[in-house]
Amino acid sequence: MLDDDTLVSAPDLVFSFSIWKQFPDQIVGFVPRKHISTPSGIYSYGSFELQNPEGGNGDKYSMVLIGAAFFHRTYLEKFQKLPSEVHSLIDETQNCDDIAMNFVVAKHTRRPSGVFVKPVDMRNRERDASSGYTGMWHRAEHLLQRSYCLNKLADIYGSMPLQYSNIMISQFGFPSYANHMSKN
Repeated sequence: MLDDDTLVSAPDLVFSFSIWKQFPDQIVGFVPRKHISTPSGIYSYGSFELQNPEGGNGDKYSMVLIGAAFFHRTYLEKFQKLPSEVHSLIDETQNCDDIAMNFVVAKHTRRPSGVFVKPVDMRNRERDASSGYTGMWHRAEHLLQRSYCLNKLADIYGSMPLQYSNIMISQFGFPSYANHMSKN
């Protein structure tokens, strides 16, 4: 699956597809996110770098966004059969379909929902100043809305199925995966 505002290089797509073939029951993609639980039991949504107040580590993730990802088509069928409350939440917020998909995969596998592949060349159209395109994540309420969705989905399902992972796969090694692009 690839959102219309995302550009991923052909080598990155080929590489990530080869990784997905090794992890066909998980979402394999380029954009990790995480949830953290506050001491009061409320979940917050954030980026890969979001620090857990208990552990402090920012190197784990619990979701892989589906806007640039591979996943098995049976998850689309499972997604269609989600409780009506989930579809209403997505319609109400015009958001959170990717969080719901991570719930689907995590509940099905009882493991982390995704595998993060570090892209070499991935761009977003809205970052190109001349495109005139602006996405939902620019809205002030975006992160609050995503946190709301996490909590609502956990309520609907009666639990939090998302699990953390720290697997990061790169074509060129870590941490200097992009050095092949420099001209020394």
